[in-house]
Amino acid sequence: MHFPRHLTAALAAGAVLAATAAAAPAGAGAATPPACPAGARCGTVTVPLDRATPSLGTTTVGYALIPRRDQSRPAAGTIVPNPGGPGAATEPAKAMEKLFRPLRDDHDLLLIDPRGVGRSGRLTCTLPGNLADLGPLATQNAVGVCGRSLGQRAGAYGSATIADDFDDVRAALGIERLDLVGESYGSFLFAVYARRHPERVSSLVLAGAYPIAFDTFGRDRAAALRRALRVVCARSRGACSGRRVLADLGTIARALKARPVTIRVEGHRLRIDEEALALTAYTAALGPELYSSLPKVLRLATQGRAEPLLQLIVSVKQLYRGLYAEDGQVNLALNSATSCRDYPVAYDRSAPVAERRAQYRAALKRAGRAAFAPFTPEAWIGAFGDGGDSCIAWPDVKLGDDATAGAVRPAVPTLAIDGELDTNTPSSAARAAAKQFAGGQFVEVPNVAHTPTSDPTGCAQSIISRFIRTHAVGDTRCLKRIPPLPVAR
Repeated sequence: MHFPRHLTAALAAGAVLAATAAAAPAGAGAATPPACPAGARCGTVTVPLDRATPSLGTTTVGYALIPRRDQSRPAAGTIVPNPGGPGAATEPAKAMEKLFRPLRDDHDLLLIDPRGVGRSGRLTCTLPGNLADLGPLATQNAVGVCGRSLGQRAGAYGSATIADDFDDVRAALGIERLDLVGESYGSFLFAVYARRHPERVSSLVLAGAYPIAFDTFGRDRAAALRRALRVVCARSRGACSGRRVLADLGTIARALKARPVTIRVEGHRLRIDEEALALTAYTAALGPELYSSLPKVLRLATQGRAEPLLQLIVSVKQLYRGLYAEDGQVNLALNSATSCRDYPVAYDRSAPVAERRAQYRAALKRAGRAAFAPFTPEAWIGAFGDGGDSCIAWPDVKLGDDATAGAVRPAVPTLAIDGELDTNTPSSAARAAAKQFAGGQFVEVPNVAHTPTSDPTGCAQSIISRFIRTHAVGDTRCLKRIPPLPVAR
């Protein structure tokens, strides 16, 4: 569940802290390609669905090239951002213009939507409208139905193929090299691009990063959650104790595992169980409001006042309902087609599904249980969604190259930058992402979760902008001015 910036922004605005459990709004017009920004050059490039199998036909990849402000001299570079997903379109031009404002005098901005979403040909498959409400087994089966409904196309949306699409757009526009800025899944996609086309990369920024090979069980994410809660409480001026918060999480997790609660919200039945609690804790990676409120609502729940915690859990579940709706901010068909093609798994994809399940159970048993505390392995893996067994029923269709193909540790100027409180793409994962490239550098942003560009002071973005321009990290003293998160008492 490598979140796009859209969801991060929604949480940062306080969406999950509504006093009532209102449904989160779906992305307005997310299924409709955006209009061409004023002054931009927009178009599409036709690419093979699979470059090795011309008989499968073609698809289109859409782009918007927004020129630099100063047209009196050649461009110093071309910035290509990707906000994550997988399955998210590139954000509106105004958001990207604002994010890269310090560079826009002499840098062009190229917005490319991955095949399957936004300006590119939209991917659809057979998925139930209530996917966010299904249990683990039903979700796995629904994802498998989606994959089978795509036929051969189920294998045509891997990151290596998408990276080659981006390079076809670059070539069509006559651009020599790109400055790539990938957030969350974008860090995975652009790492793949840089391995396949290192000579076309001017600079590579991996924000909220994780490596191509990551832990499918998310044990590093569980460790990051424990660390983050301890850090937040250590800087809370006595508002909370990390040890106490983790103990409260464990107590409530055990209670919800033993006796789940089912409630109705706006005509929908929502199951509040251990996995729902784990999802709420995990989602703290996206917005500081969750870290700020979680210690208090957990403490109240252990004292018998569960309503604030229930409201928080329901709000998070409703947010995901909006995110994965038909017109939501993530194309779930593309999300599944990419992650199920590329992400590491604990079973043999070529085996029958029943055998995959047996292999998965054996691997999970070998992983033990302590690494997932304060949750059970099943609840934690179910909460973060990707990896684990989420793709266990996806058909084994091999088109395009694996994500690991390409140069090993190419010498590309690389910065991996990560939030200290990020449980979605932990700092340990970002360090591993930096090591994929010779001379790759790592910066940790204190008191910030996923992704580092959510830093309220602008320090992290200034480091990113300087790196794009100079290929050097430079002075990072501004990181010390990022304030700790306030914690409700």
